[in-house]
Amino acid sequence: MNFAEPFRNKDISWLAFNERVLQEAESPDVPLLDRFKFISIFSSNLDEYFRVRVAALQDFKKAGKKAEKLIKYSPAEIIREIQHKVKKLNTRFHNVLNALIRELNTHNIFLRSENEISDSAKKYLHSHIKTKLVSRLVPVFVKTTGSKINIRDAEIYLFVRMTKKTVSREQYALIEIPAREFSRLYELPSEGQNRIIMFLDDIIRIFLPEVFRQFEFTDFDAWTVKITRNAQFGTDTDLSESIIRKIDKNLKKRKKGTPVRFVHDEKMPLRYVQLLSRKIGIGKDDTIMPGGRYHNIRDFMNFLSNPPVNLSYPVFEPVIPQGLGTVDSLLDYVQKKDILLHFPYHSFNYVIRILKEAAIDPSVRAIKITIYRAAKHSAVMGALIGAARNGKKVTVVLELQARFDEEANIKWSAILAEEGVMVIPGVPGLKIHSKTALILRSKGKNVALFGTGNYNEDTAKIYTDHLLITANQHLTAEAQRLFEFFKTPYNNPVLKKCISSPWSTRHFISDMISNEVKQAKKGNRAEIILKMNGLTDHDIICDLYKAASLGVKISLIVRGMFSAYTENPECKGNIHAVSIVDKFLEHSRLFYFYHKGEELIYLSSADMMGRNLDNRIEITCPVFDKEHRADLKKYLDICLSDNTKARILDNELSNVFHNQNISPKVRAQEAIPRFLELKNTQSANKNCSG
Repeated sequence: MNFAEPFRNKDISWLAFNERVLQEAESPDVPLLDRFKFISIFSSNLDEYFRVRVAALQDFKKAGKKAEKLIKYSPAEIIREIQHKVKKLNTRFHNVLNALIRELNTHNIFLRSENEISDSAKKYLHSHIKTKLVSRLVPVFVKTTGSKINIRDAEIYLFVRMTKKTVSREQYALIEIPAREFSRLYELPSEGQNRIIMFLDDIIRIFLPEVFRQFEFTDFDAWTVKITRNAQFGTDTDLSESIIRKIDKNLKKRKKGTPVRFVHDEKMPLRYVQLLSRKIGIGKDDTIMPGGRYHNIRDFMNFLSNPPVNLSYPVFEPVIPQGLGTVDSLLDYVQKKDILLHFPYHSFNYVIRILKEAAIDPSVRAIKITIYRAAKHSAVMGALIGAARNGKKVTVVLELQARFDEEANIKWSAILAEEGVMVIPGVPGLKIHSKTALILRSKGKNVALFGTGNYNEDTAKIYTDHLLITANQHLTAEAQRLFEFFKTPYNNPVLKKCISSPWSTRHFISDMISNEVKQAKKGNRAEIILKMNGLTDHDIICDLYKAASLGVKISLIVRGMFSAYTENPECKGNIHAVSIVDKFLEHSRLFYFYHKGEELIYLSSADMMGRNLDNRIEITCPVFDKEHRADLKKYLDICLSDNTKARILDNELSNVFHNQNISPKVRAQEAIPRFLELKNTQSANKNCSG
């Protein structure tokens, strides 16, 4: 292709995704408390973005020309562009936050600072909170000279300036806000019909004279600050040390990683910003971000106990999957027909249920499963432990390098091993990201599970994903070969029906695109639909550009990073791309190819990104059942027809809404459960008439 600029930088494209999250916080059509959730997600996303993506760019920058030649762009230029865009988003963010706080007042909910609460409220705080809170606060004095000081990654601090009336010299200190031990947002006793909320930061401001009581300071000023540290680390393939020990060492390093961002109250005087920047090691090229009075807005996620019901989206009731309403045994049912689940529109309880069945079924001899991120109080893990206690051979392939879940997975590893579960802690050099499980039986067919999302009942309530449960002998045999590889990773698995990374996914996608190109050249219908979280791989994008230029109709549904330019004239208008941001996180990966009318559909754990294609173990599974293929095609069509929450991924990533002026209005996350309910009704009517 001859495009002057064929690929967009993926890190810049991610900021456009987070802007879509911010748009939801800005939208008056979203219930108020859900708007707070979106602004919390925006804040949390940005923290992780700096800890990982910007930190990686800083590392590339430090590596010099060699790294720049390898990645084919200037990391310094990208960092500057990021800083420019983030500052603009940050202004919108604080405007939205202030507007949301004002809107709370119309519902008799008031966020009050230390200067705005009543004397009775202060008396309450002194009686109920002061002693416990003040005993927890240990200030660290900040001297203008001397060695650097260490403050924790992503935690919030008060930078305090203190003076005495008798002495002109100022003194400074940092106080960590103990948001893990105390509620960050504290509700005081109501004043009539008014509910009063305070930030823990402001409660501490009230007690500053108590914290520094022995020094007899008379005047205090305090500003909130925090830093973001580099959270990048890798584990080498040296087997002389256990992977758990390596990760444990690296987790400790992460807590002391290089600072990449310093965020401070915009009202903090410049001389204190400069002082603190110097003392914590912020360099001239690092991001120094002025912000509002409060940081870590992620704490607004669920800040009200007993919230008014009219201020949130209605609680979603999952649809009963067609045919499963009166089924006693899922293991028996799947012997005759595959089960396809769509989360959160279907309940994840069916996964827990089949694992619990397997744990007690006398015909089940073994259970094998890959775990990437587990729920905090995981019923999946509970079922596996129960199976082990019942004498089943249970194998858990537990990815210990799942970013920010490393500590939790190490703890699960110890618990499982103590219960007699065989734990396989990953494969050297490759992250295990596949979502696969296998139930081996002495009577009846084996059963395999292939999914697009984690075996995690918490995220399954808010992430859109798909899971195939099948007794197809070809697929169960391939699942078995995959687990044999995990046990002995020096023999690559040979799969004929499923597609796996890092061995065949890239070639498979390229070949399937080529097949559609051949049909387009013959004048036949040629169509591709890809739904995923990220599309950044240059080779795959080039294949899509070429296919579009030769007449293949390509539809893309991409939640996050997006490196393609869809409006290149050589593509002849054949690429259409949208991103849906709504109350559920769009997480599923689906690949559709028209394939001469056969309409092939695959579920996958893989995005079209280099790491998923080349550096992770991923599984892409075909859907053989015609009815299930038709359901998934309908699912994709609904997503593509969304004109309420879908944004067009144009060349500027301007986040313009897709066909919003066209009727009827379609909102995919409402239309999909209606479609599933309609199928149940039609099936029931058919059975009654039969």
